Amino acid sequence: KINIAQMEEKLGNYYEAKLMYENILNLKSISPLESNLVKYYLSYTYLCLGQLAKAWDYYDYGFAGILPSNAIRSPRKFNQPQWNGNFAETKTILIWREQGLGDEILFSSCLNDIHDLDLNIIFECDTRLVDIFQRTYPKFRVRSESFDSHYLPLFNDFEKQIAIGSLPQFFRRN
Repeated sequence: KINIAQMEEKLGNYYEAKLMYENILNLKSISPLESNLVKYYLSYTYLCLGQLAKAWDYYDYGFAGILPSNAIRSPRKFNQPQWNGNFAETKTILIWREQGLGDEILFSSCLNDIHDLDLNIIFECDTRLVDIFQRTYPKFRVRSESFDSHYLPLFNDFEKQIAIGSLPQFFRRN
């Protein structure tokens, strides 16, 4: 059923795909892992239908362990909890890139919103973008992404973390 819903989406039949995904989520036989997978796929359908709040609420299921390797948002791992959008946060927050250069630039539009808040931000980006982001966001500590062979951070100078692609759930609700 998931594959059929995906085909409907690929054919541009977003409303049909949405109904199919939502029906799958209501099945009693669906496992929690399958539910995470469906929610992630449904996030793209909601984006296509302009239902941004629902889309961003489900987009973080893209980190679920059941996803095929070509669908997972990023293999990076953290011991620190994800930042929850608390704009009064006093701890240091790491914003990290998760996908390719194009997605990094696309999602960087949310950095304008967070830059004006009184937060302590470390931003890890592609090496080619460090200088431009440092000039554009002088309140941030900007550095090249850094992680080991197990996708764990090389630096632990932050208490919270969030992928740059997760920022729209706080800044692009409509």
